[in-house]
Amino acid sequence: MRVWEPEAIEPATRGEERSGIDMRVVMSDTVFTFEVKTEFRAKATGNLCFETVSYASPGARGQVGWGLKMEDTSNIIYIVPGPEDIYFFTPQSLQEWVLSPSVYRTLRPFAAQNKGYVTLGVLMPIHRVVKLCVAQGNLNTMSVKGDF
Repeated sequence: MRVWEPEAIEPATRGEERSGIDMRVVMSDTVFTFEVKTEFRAKATGNLCFETVSYASPGARGQVGWGLKMEDTSNIIYIVPGPEDIYFFTPQSLQEWVLSPSVYRTLRPFAAQNKGYVTLGVLMPIHRVVKLCVAQGNLNTMSVKGDF
């Protein structure tokens, strides 16, 4: 396990944003790409959201949610405001875990109303999904430890 000491943090290009990348981090001559999710309700609910369908409103053409199409990013970061905790996952580990039939049937579905559309997905209990983290940290202390 090593301490996360990035040499550069760069915003994603427009093209990268369309493919689910929010930022690039350069560390030890390696470029990591990240999708960042902020879970404002996670402190109260104990859950992280995994989106399966976006634009699911009646009459709208639903789209595959970000949780199922994270192909171009190397990591996903969940930020939980309040405690300011940060959880780092690989997209593949989240997808495999959520889509495992023995896990999926135990997860609670959700529908979130956004401006003009509905998002569908499942709630991942933090205490269960944390075992998949490649790294964890805290924004207040600016510390991140893990195996990238």
